[in-house]
Amino acid sequence: MATYLFVWNPNRFPLQNFMEEIRAAKVESGTLRWSCGSRKDISAGDRAYLIRLGIVPKGIVAGGTIKCAPFKAPHWNPEKAAEGEIANYVDIEIEDMQIEPFIPREELQDMDPGFHWDSQMSGILIQPAALADRLEALWFERTGLDFQIPEEALVPAFFMEGGVKKIQVNAYERNGKARRACLLHHGWACAICGMDFGATYGAEADGLIHVHHLKPLNEIGRSYEVDPIHDLLPVCPNCHAVIHSRGGLRSPEEVRAMLKQAQA
Repeated sequence: MATYLFVWNPNRFPLQNFMEEIRAAKVESGTLRWSCGSRKDISAGDRAYLIRLGIVPKGIVAGGTIKCAPFKAPHWNPEKAAEGEIANYVDIEIEDMQIEPFIPREELQDMDPGFHWDSQMSGILIQPAALADRLEALWFERTGLDFQIPEEALVPAFFMEGGVKKIQVNAYERNGKARRACLLHHGWACAICGMDFGATYGAEADGLIHVHHLKPLNEIGRSYEVDPIHDLLPVCPNCHAVIHSRGGLRSPEEVRAMLKQAQA
């Protein structure tokens, strides 16, 4: 699951007409159709945030989940559309939206000064993954939506996970929000060996990590409430492979003991 930044510039869509433009762009209740620039690799299920730029106050004014892959439709600029030009679009299932930013531009800059928050093109991939995770956590905190994970979570939020969907074989759905909540609590380093991708391989690998389910979903066989703090654990691919090796399921404590014994 990737996270993308989309742009609303009031200099193109004036402030007083913003809600009219939004209503005109809606495909159905709660769904917004928005240009994604030249981006063609967006997938259904990816995350989307709409940033207000051009005039103050700047910042994130909407967020949601992308419902479909990019498709072509008449250009959003009426003059270009009249000339037959087309543009790439995605449909976004909006969770919340307002004219005033939920997350001001200044906070985004503090979150990652190196990311180009002022891009005038929509469909910008927010990376590294750790930055997207921090943005999502702040989004849910500011909007008061379905989960909030403080740094020290005394009562963890729960997420439904494990519903079976038909592909070619039965695959057990993983809840991306639960994964992010797990990482926000435990961090991005392997809980067994301590390996951190960003520290080991550099900034391009920052945020890469597996999340291990302590309760195997294929054994449960139904949806259940997953506790992201106690049911999930960040592990590197090597430790994850050892956990599931030889057709068994070792506990993190067992793998940690194996590692210490081998090092000794």
